[in-house]
Amino acid sequence: MAVDFSVDSEAALVWAADLADRLDVPLHVLHVGHEPAASPGYYERDAGGDLDRIETLARRALDGFLDRMKEKLPRLADPERVGSSVVTGLPETRVLEV
Repeated sequence: MAVDFSVDSEAALVWAADLADRLDVPLHVLHVGHEPAASPGYYERDAGGDLDRIETLARRALDGFLDRMKEKLPRLADPERVGSSVVTGLPETRVLEV
């Protein structure tokens, strides 16, 4: 299940978690840190702040998203049933590659 932290992504994750439960299969949540071709590798954390690797910021964002979603979906807290990963690149191609 690929997520972009939007409201639609939240709804899709609820649906995917329900489907995984019904099929009794693990759920894997993926986020693609959008890495623009013009400046690959780093995002600025805040105005005047240090630069952080895209993977680092994307992982923090995904972890925060999943923490918020655990209130709606307690099953997300089970590491044996739910995994997550972050990759970088252009979302429209990386989701298909993964």
